[in-house]
Amino acid sequence: PGTPLIRIAASKAGEAIVRFAPPDTGADGVTHYTVTASPGGATTDAPASPVVLRGLRNGTRYTFTVRAHGPG
Repeated sequence: PGTPLIRIAASKAGEAIVRFAPPDTGADGVTHYTVTASPGGATTDAPASPVVLRGLRNGTRYTFTVRAHGPG
């Protein structure tokens, strides 16, 4: 599948809520998404947006990547 587009990343004590749009090709064929925080590499899988990542450090700036996965 194509690349999802992050719309909003909001944070609160020790976690971030990442909202994203499906890939330009649409959500057809997407089985799940993986969201990864950097630094630290916290990751979680979810079937759709939004995704909550836990275990983050307060006061740390993070960037997030979202990867769409298809069958197989």
